[in-house]
Amino acid sequence: MRNPHDRGAVAVEFAIIAPLLLLVIFMIFDAGRYWFVQISLVNATSQAARSLANGGTTGSAQSIMSQAAASALTLSQAPSLGTNATGCTLVSGERWASASANLDFVFLSPVGWFLRINPNSTATDSLNVSSTSRWVCPAT
Repeated sequence: MRNPHDRGAVAVEFAIIAPLLLLVIFMIFDAGRYWFVQISLVNATSQAARSLANGGTTGSAQSIMSQAAASALTLSQAPSLGTNATGCTLVSGERWASASANLDFVFLSPVGWFLRINPNSTATDSLNVSSTSRWVCPAT
């Protein structure tokens, strides 16, 4: 039998736990978005570097990166995608093609609030995500 003095206890407990539960759910969602964006950037730079290694131009490589990372750019809510592509250059006796891309990932959950607990912290609500890929150029 219930004690009449316990009325509303469940509602109070839920009011205490619900914000923490929602925060954890949003942080899990943000982690998934972040990993998707990271994997998309790695894929985009890898495709671009492969294209450069096989004789593609830097313009075509940057276009490949932009197309391959389009969904990551939308999902990350970043204003723009920074790209850089370098054709076959000699590095340590081998010819390498490289491509890199970066963007600012914007968190939907208040992760930045927790990072700003330290007054000396420079944390923000966004995180720079970058990727660089290199491919060996075939001998000519």
